[in-house]
Amino acid sequence: MLNAECPECGGTITFQSSPLLQELVKCAGCGKDLQVTSLDPVELAAAEQEAEWGQ
Repeated sequence: MLNAECPECGGTITFQSSPLLQELVKCAGCGKDLQVTSLDPVELAAAEQEAEWGQ
């Protein structure tokens, strides 16, 4: 298992297997959508907001 820290609330994000670069995860503590920005060490950042469909 690998752990990373949520950049929003400082909570621990636990990965059961190795994450993929740019993988999206949700923090269980604050509910923020996060994106894997680095693999060694595993680092997270707030996920970019996608444009809504039809715009």
